Amino acid sequence: MVGKWHQGFYAPQYLPTSRGFDSYLGFLSGCEDHLSQINCCGPCNQTEYGIGKVVDIFGDDSPAYDSHGLWNGHNFAQRAVDVIANHSTAEAAEGAPLFLYMALHNTHAPFQIPAQYSAQYNYSLPLQNTWAGMVSQVDETLANVTAALKSAAMWDETLLVMAGDNGSPVCGWGAAGSNAPLRGGKAR
Repeated sequence: MVGKWHQGFYAPQYLPTSRGFDSYLGFLSGCEDHLSQINCCGPCNQTEYGIGKVVDIFGDDSPAYDSHGLWNGHNFAQRAVDVIANHSTAEAAEGAPLFLYMALHNTHAPFQIPAQYSAQYNYSLPLQNTWAGMVSQVDETLANVTAALKSAAMWDETLLVMAGDNGSPVCGWGAAGSNAPLRGGKAR
């Protein structure tokens, strides 16, 4: 599993590797800064609780110190490609299937993206450029995962499911796009 877990983590038996996944790289809470991995939506980062800022990046069942400070979008995409490559050389030769679950964080608050992605757009509202860049990085991740599956000769036997949960934010954290002709959106 790669990406956002957000399924409970107060005890080891609730971590992804205790719930059927062989390996895990990602974060356990609801949202985090894409670069610093500081939790940005939980009560634990409030000074009123006296805990302070919490860095949330896990590898398997312990903190992934080597991933702290790396851009999540790139880091998670590379991990997925590595999982595919490692599987193709061992288990796939024996016909073992691969289940890879990626819960990308790219299109989630806070609205952050490396400039190379947002610079591709020229909307009048800067937040729309950021949001479009975030979506472009999702496209790049899917292209990289697809290429890895093809390179590993796994593509012809792959079922790839892509789903989004909210669409573009239209209020709340800021209007970053439009879901027209559909109604609603993130933070509504």
